Amino acid sequence: MRDPQLLTDEECLLPYAVGLDLNTAFLAAAARLVAGLSGPDRLPAPKFNRRCAR
Repeated sequence: MRDPQLLTDEECLLPYAVGLDLNTAFLAAAARLVAGLSGPDRLPAPKFNRRCAR
């Protein structure tokens, strides 16, 4: 958090202030992740897919 005493005169004249909560932004991004709900699948010899390897 920034100390209000450190604001410049130009900043004090601005009509709006923007605050960002980085923890909440992280939660919003994490909410879009797809997570499996079942147990792991065991693949003894999976095939390599070149199109997915970038």
